[in-house]
Amino acid sequence: MDDWFLADLTLIWHSNPVYTNIQWYHYVAESRYNGGEVVTIAPGRSTRPHTHHDTDETYYILYGEGNFLWDDEEIACKAGSNISYPIGVKRAVFNTGQFPMSYLVISASMN
Repeated sequence: MDDWFLADLTLIWHSNPVYTNIQWYHYVAESRYNGGEVVTIAPGRSTRPHTHHDTDETYYILYGEGNFLWDDEEIACKAGSNISYPIGVKRAVFNTGQFPMSYLVISASMN
């Protein structure tokens, strides 16, 4: 397994997302200017369950496997999975795998 995803900085030199081996690179490059962030969760850990009353969020799994929480239901996910949470839905992400799990969060605030 490559450990480049654990780096503090990933430099993609003279590459076009169409030709790179990092299939999800264009999501990261575009989203960082539009309210996006990449979150990494250690194996066996999770985000705390929470609800937003003014923000929709979409999560796209870049690496790893785990579960999404949708109110009180857990939904299995792996690299390539995504989920969109509307306002008012309780959400969390659980890393059930043996490796770090990274996902892209894209937020849309109603304010």
